[in-house]
Amino acid sequence: MKLWITDDTNTKRELHWRWLTKEDMPAISQLEDRVEAHLDDPSLYRRDPLENILHSITRGAGCVGGFVEKELVALRYINYPKDYQLAEGIIGAEHFSKVLHMESMVVDPRFRGNALQLKSFHYMLAHLPASVPFLFSTVSPFNIPSLKSVFRYGSVMLDLRKMYPDAENPEGVLRYIGARGLVLACDDEVERVSREAIAEQQALFKTGYAATGMTDDNKIRFQRILRTAVPLWPGGENA
Repeated sequence: MKLWITDDTNTKRELHWRWLTKEDMPAISQLEDRVEAHLDDPSLYRRDPLENILHSITRGAGCVGGFVEKELVALRYINYPKDYQLAEGIIGAEHFSKVLHMESMVVDPRFRGNALQLKSFHYMLAHLPASVPFLFSTVSPFNIPSLKSVFRYGSVMLDLRKMYPDAENPEGVLRYIGARGLVLACDDEVERVSREAIAEQQALFKTGYAATGMTDDNKIRFQRILRTAVPLWPGGENA
């Protein structure tokens, strides 16, 4: 099946996906360069070291690339947790073998607005092992397009914390921790909270709520968790 997208001149272009290999590393680096050059707010994007992507390609769960003709215009990679575990503190260590990390999605600025995050997810989902049902990811609370995409592919947010410290941001940057396949049911009652109300959101997470979507005015929708695939917050009784 052909997949058509449009570029920034509204020209239709044919896109195809394939799994990347180490021979694609130069194209991956060039794509990340193009993305960085067009950033209005650098805090919304954390460039992944090329060695992390190479590890995913050669020894991890894999990296999928979207190509227009022969040019790499999008990539998404997933990893079996190695140096850190996003699920730590959310589920017990005995369930970590069921976790995959959905790492960065990188899209060429010329092809934004084509829902490539969602399209790449569906391509990858068809190839993921059933023995690893929990997909964890991070997303900035201020990156509305990425946040909407994460909700669209079935993830809910379970925490909001500072992550990824570096020399410029020694305390790290705020990121939601999202999970797909873990929360099975929530209460119908909805709390609507501003994305800027960080402390209020963190308090809701700590009292058994999940962020389950966004409202039309870009507030975060919270619902109390009723049932999960495995217990949340080790020692809890959510399962």
